[in-house]
Amino acid sequence: MKSKFLLTALLFTSALCMNSVQAQQKDETRKSENRSLLSVYTDKSDGSGETIIQYMEDGKRYKIRLMDSKITELFVDGKEVAKEDFGKYEPMVNKILVQIEKDREQAAKDRAQAELDREQANKDRAQAEIHRQQADKDRAQANIDREKSEKARGQMKLDREQADKDRAQMVRDREQSEKDREQAKHDREMAAIDRAHAEEERKLLDAMIDELVKDKLVESRDALTSLELDETGLYINRKEQSESLHQRYSQKYLKGKNSFYYRKSGNNRQISVE
Repeated sequence: MKSKFLLTALLFTSALCMNSVQAQQKDETRKSENRSLLSVYTDKSDGSGETIIQYMEDGKRYKIRLMDSKITELFVDGKEVAKEDFGKYEPMVNKILVQIEKDREQAAKDRAQAELDREQANKDRAQAEIHRQQADKDRAQANIDREKSEKARGQMKLDREQADKDRAQMVRDREQSEKDREQAKHDREMAAIDRAHAEEERKLLDAMIDELVKDKLVESRDALTSLELDETGLYINRKEQSESLHQRYSQKYLKGKNSFYYRKSGNNRQISVE
């Protein structure tokens, strides 16, 4: 996992300049003005724990490469420092590492506190909404109570009127029930007629397909995927046939009909005769 942290000079240097000795605080404060942590880059993708720090102090730019907090490479103003001189810079590096960890911990605390604050604000808003809703309910209940006393006086009259309406409704229900029975009978009759028409259309289609196969217009019944026959022409599998075939099939299969339409897709068949 790779991570990169950019910290401002003010945050970093203010922490580095804190010292328990009061006499050194002014000097450290002046020095902090020339310090700047430019970037920290940590690569843990291969488990090596390598860290690269870019740091500036007193006009000098430092590039420090660490392996498990040990200096492995150091540049000052672009010039590489000999390994035997690494010890001179270890206090500075240790301060940087300590401050980075503190900043990370503080950032985590700040995020956690911000989340707690948001949660509390949400709770406060929810509680305020509950109070508002309860106040509305209380006002509504007061209105209901007042209305109840008025409704009680008129309820007996309403009950009598409702009884009259119920008797009238019973009469209408009986009449509607009779109409429903008549409609159901009619629907059954129409369904029988539709089934008869569908059976007639199926037989007509089967006869026409058999003749198409016989006339070798299609190789087999399964080879037919579409059929259209109307006054404009005869189309078999979307191909227009000759006028002589159109006339022959029209005279034999249309007979009082305007068109014949057939489509097949898989196991689904669509037939339309108008």
